[in-house]
Amino acid sequence: MEVWHQFGIYSALQQFFTRHQVETHLLAQKNERSLTNLHQIMELLAQEDELSHTPTSLHQWLNQEIQAALKNNSITAEHQVLRLESDENLVKIVTMHAAKGLEYPIVFCPFAWKKSNDSSRQQWYISHKNGEAQIISKNQYKQSNADKLSIQQENLSEDLRLLYVALTRARERLYVYVSHFQSSEQPKKSAENEGQFINALAYLLNADKNLTQDATAYENHWRNFIAENNQNGADFEFIVHHDTHHSSNLKKQQNADLPNYQAKSFQNRHFQFIQHASFTSLSRQTQRATELLLPALDSDELQMTALPTTPPDGDSIHAFPQGAAAGVCLHTILERLDFKQPAAEQIDWIDKKLNEARFDANIWRDAVVQMCDFARETPLLARVNLASLNPRNYLSEMTFLIHTTHFRLADIQAWFATQKNKLPERIIQAAQQLNFYDVRGFLNGAVDLVAQTPDNNILIIDHKSNYLGNSAAAYTPHAINDAMAEHHYYFQAFIYAIAVARYLKSRDRLPEKIAVRYLFLRGLDGITNNGVWTWDIDVADLTKWT
Repeated sequence: MEVWHQFGIYSALQQFFTRHQVETHLLAQKNERSLTNLHQIMELLAQEDELSHTPTSLHQWLNQEIQAALKNNSITAEHQVLRLESDENLVKIVTMHAAKGLEYPIVFCPFAWKKSNDSSRQQWYISHKNGEAQIISKNQYKQSNADKLSIQQENLSEDLRLLYVALTRARERLYVYVSHFQSSEQPKKSAENEGQFINALAYLLNADKNLTQDATAYENHWRNFIAENNQNGADFEFIVHHDTHHSSNLKKQQNADLPNYQAKSFQNRHFQFIQHASFTSLSRQTQRATELLLPALDSDELQMTALPTTPPDGDSIHAFPQGAAAGVCLHTILERLDFKQPAAEQIDWIDKKLNEARFDANIWRDAVVQMCDFARETPLLARVNLASLNPRNYLSEMTFLIHTTHFRLADIQAWFATQKNKLPERIIQAAQQLNFYDVRGFLNGAVDLVAQTPDNNILIIDHKSNYLGNSAAAYTPHAINDAMAEHHYYFQAFIYAIAVARYLKSRDRLPEKIAVRYLFLRGLDGITNNGVWTWDIDVADLTKWT
């Protein structure tokens, strides 16, 4: 369980299976099918675990998936389809003989220029002479030059047939490697073998051995051959390597001239798991409380209440249902809202998302429209609100994945202790209660909105649907600070600021400050900064992590 909390479910299962030799036992039983299934389930669990599940909620998710599969009433995603043991997408190394009748997208022929090895051929040969076929022993043909030439021709014929097989296996692209080999030269000329080649590719190209010593002449010979014979208009590309280090004519060096090679030595390294963490997973290590199936939402947003059938009196957004579905619905509406336009002009979008989340648009439309307008008009900086921003200068749902080797709890707590003049004491104290494992790996998340103002200030905006009271008056600075501290949202803002600072630094646009604004949607009034939590971070203070 300790490994699970610190490194994730995949690492925990790996350690468990290694300790109990599960994979070894399955392979000993020739049960590759179960091993494949096991690895696939591990991958599915790891993927779901990235959503920061607790052990209980991940177990619930797996049971639900199993029950849905048994009932056959779920849409099966591609990654959930039973994985088959197949070599279809693997690189295959086959002989020319074995390739007969097969076809591949891409084929490499690395030894097409090399002469076949006579010593590996059978002891008996079929010789075609005067329209007749004769079986000749390998020992017999050495006694007659004519028989020897006949056998060479038979070997060449077989090599040509095999070469045809090799060159016609590719559907899309064929690579033929051609180099000079001593075994690919012409035999000594005589009256019986004048002009005969002992290499199939050289025979087809009508090339003599001198060409193989001159790369430029050799390439020109190839091009001329293709120009004369390329009737199908195939595309050809030549890649010439002038590498003398592997030439067959390279003279052997004396031992005294050889360099003194030694094996490279490496320091011992201990294996370390690569962690994937987020604000939600790290805060859960601190809280260890709520164990529900939608862990990416804040615990205060996960308290479900009954859906009223009629609008409540007064400001109805305060009676809007709480919980996971409500939080997702409001976030989704704001994610695609055009802040330049009044919400009343975007009713189709708002109604669509309300109905998709099973909130009756006829009941909640007016409340949500008013909330959206308040979010658009609430002041964030001097003369800046969402409605004043150029859509080209902000990004909704900015996802990030940043690597870190030094995201240590002690460093973070010490850092927050230095922010006493910039953060309320309540939050400074809450930071000392953080409790999570140091992160050596990756931090991921998604910022609701990142914007650049007309004055080139950088804004980080996050929307919160937490319920703090039945009117906007309940969203006092004290109440908001308590909520920020209780749910460690200040820590979320800290991670977001690091991610945005890294992003801007990579583009040489690093500002002096980053303005963080958390908008508690139920407490906004569109006029004052009521319901807004404010934190202006000096980017220089984040240097350790950026």
